[in-house]
Amino acid sequence: MKKIGFGKLAGLFFVAALALPVVCVAMRADSNAIWDAVLNVSLALLLASFVFFVLWSVGRVKTDVTKWAAERPAKAAAKLEQKKQNAEKAESDRQYRELCKKYEQERKEANRKIVSVVLISTNSKKSSADAAGRAFVGGALLGPVGAIAGAATGTSKATTATFSVKYASGRTAVETVNIGSNRFRELSAFLHK
Repeated sequence: MKKIGFGKLAGLFFVAALALPVVCVAMRADSNAIWDAVLNVSLALLLASFVFFVLWSVGRVKTDVTKWAAERPAKAAAKLEQKKQNAEKAESDRQYRELCKKYEQERKEANRKIVSVVLISTNSKKSSADAAGRAFVGGALLGPVGAIAGAATGTSKATTATFSVKYASGRTAVETVNIGSNRFRELSAFLHK
């Protein structure tokens, strides 16, 4: 035999309490005694359905509380596991950021570290005052030929140097620097290595 729960009993009694007056109307009961009996039975059925509903609700609450109490440690463990996974993810994200930062620093360092330097050319200019002085002395001593020779032999002064620079990262750059500058001294140091 199948067991009927309190919820179903409450529903059946409630439907019976509502259906009984409808049946009396359908049968065209005219007697007050019949209507009094029908109302009393309907009220009894409604009261019984309310009692069964309360019992069913208490059973549901008890079942839900029992279920909640049983699930609580499992939910707490799942929540703890989720927090642990979030912490591990945050740690792995932090490690990834540190690795990216370290890689970026190494890349920048490799872009600054010079492997080899080749001097390509230098530009020079003659001092016009020096050339004029030599031309005057040459002209005074040897005439017009001496003036031309004196102007041609004037000393020239180097002003810029162009280097081909190879870095540790594999990048190659052509740099033109002023002679005597800090960068010129830095690049010149690699010419002798």
